[in-house]
Amino acid sequence: MNKIQYKLLGSAPTLDRILLIIKKYFYSEKILMVTNDKNIFDVINIDKSKLNNFRVFKKGNRFRFECTNNVNIICNGRLY
Repeated sequence: MNKIQYKLLGSAPTLDRILLIIKKYFYSEKILMVTNDKNIFDVINIDKSKLNNFRVFKKGNRFRFECTNNVNIICNGRLY
């Protein structure tokens, strides 16, 4: 069985700052975070639909916005 791997999309010292990064990533103000666990937050649309391949994970004193390896990321014309 394959373990899910995550790619870092952004990082910030506070939940407010990581939420701003997520909203910029999706070009939307209609994004919320809901706690799933002590250190894991689900990323959802305002209509309460979960964005399955994305999460926020608290590591140390920072919050990491991550996606699973199932998501293709295009940055500066390159596919990651």
